[in-house]
Amino acid sequence: MCISIKNEIFRPRYTIICLIYKSVKWLKFVYEQILKYTDLTNKEFYFIANDANEEVLEYLKSNFIPFYEFNTTESQKKEWYINNVYRAYNYGAKKAVGDFLVFINSDMAFSDNWFENLANKYDGGNCITSRLVESGKLSTGLYGIEKNYGLDSCEYKEKEFNAYAKKICLDDEVSNGGLFMPLYIKKEDFISVEGYPEGNIKIGSNLFNPVIANKGDALISGDNVLMMKLKTKGIIHQTSFDSIVYHFQCGELDDKNEGRSCNGHPKVVLCNDLVTGSMGEKVLWDFMLENIPYLVGVDKRVVGNELFEKNVKKYLKKTIQMFA
Repeated sequence: MCISIKNEIFRPRYTIICLIYKSVKWLKFVYEQILKYTDLTNKEFYFIANDANEEVLEYLKSNFIPFYEFNTTESQKKEWYINNVYRAYNYGAKKAVGDFLVFINSDMAFSDNWFENLANKYDGGNCITSRLVESGKLSTGLYGIEKNYGLDSCEYKEKEFNAYAKKICLDDEVSNGGLFMPLYIKKEDFISVEGYPEGNIKIGSNLFNPVIANKGDALISGDNVLMMKLKTKGIIHQTSFDSIVYHFQCGELDDKNEGRSCNGHPKVVLCNDLVTGSMGEKVLWDFMLENIPYLVGVDKRVVGNELFEKNVKKYLKKTIQMFA
């Protein structure tokens, strides 16, 4: 009984989920962005390795990054790729411990308080998405802003984007509708409508028993279907105008299969309260992590402030078990 109560008290309230499948570059980029711009206290973060290649799996394992592996059937692999994206997000939701889910894409960069400003807009009858600044590689949608701060993670203009995010941030403003990710949603609500459909659906299909669309069909996107199903339960899709996120667009899809192999080398874990400067400046730990092969950093952004040494041990044990 005591163990059960303890587990409930220390259970994360929020779960952040990101899919990855072929690019170590994008994996590393989005993970560093999450650690830099998200206070992970009371939160869990993990990747869903969605039919991931060996380079991605090896990088996740050897760097002690939390993930779950999701593999589709041979017949599902032959379907439109988006079908397996939606299946993987549904799988990620089932693995979540938190009461609230936050779905993100691997080709996103974040700004200060992006998470807090999403969570603050929850009123019990809505789900909330961030306002996106998009690269312009593709046209944007409702409330989206086309402004190029880099078409690829290697050319990302982080300082410029953050300055722009502060400029356009509208405190406490919320509007109905919008784009679809990052998405903040109560897990119970997501599960109650059976999550995403297993693909885009043909127009005219029953929302809860749909005909899945093929390329070329007149369709409704799976993201829109989720919002339509939620609406039947009285849950409104809204956009937070002070949660600003940059979207490169097409990230892994446009990326070459260039995953970095670790060749089975053992890893050394560098632990400190912070493995970067407190104001974002580079310090000794940054240079060590960048220049010493097979060195992995774990700090309070990953495991929380309290009982640091104990939590590091628990974190490493948990992540090892997750991909054992």
